Amino acid sequence: IAAREAVLPLVLLGFALMLVGLAFKVSAVPFHTWTPDAYEGAVTPVSTFMAVVVKASVVAVFLRVLFVAFGDEVLSSEATGWPPVVACLAALTMIVGNVAAIVQKSVKRMLAYSSIAHAGYILLGLATLTPESQQAMMFYLVAYVLTTLGTFGLIMFLSRQGFESEEINDLAGLSRRSPWV
Repeated sequence: IAAREAVLPLVLLGFALMLVGLAFKVSAVPFHTWTPDAYEGAVTPVSTFMAVVVKASVVAVFLRVLFVAFGDEVLSSEATGWPPVVACLAALTMIVGNVAAIVQKSVKRMLAYSSIAHAGYILLGLATLTPESQQAMMFYLVAYVLTTLGTFGLIMFLSRQGFESEEINDLAGLSRRSPWV
């Protein structure tokens, strides 16, 4: 037991570093600032890849790391472990992502902040530590992937039809011009 207590600070440091790295990749607050600029600056297929493939794979890694590598009783305890830290990250990410998305004028920046908010919803499932929350996370992740692919696919479809939609105002009247779209 003494050896375990001696190693605990190193385990906690390793956990903190992994949490920061994964939070950065999933665009959790406060590590989210790169996301809107990257989405807006990249061509739409690359933005789609970042929004779908990268986020889904990082969520899978998050699950694996938190529940397997750091899933023992001490580290996953709701009183002394990582769930409160992840819950705070989730709450901040949901709030900042949604509030920032409201004021955006660019379609891609709005989608980036929406992606940040969705990362918060997914992280909330991590913080609860139940098998049901893992199933809910996977269901939500599938729904997120499908709707994000559809949204970015629509933007790409419109641009191929000669209709550029850089700003949200560009989409005004789309239901009259193209009801099926």
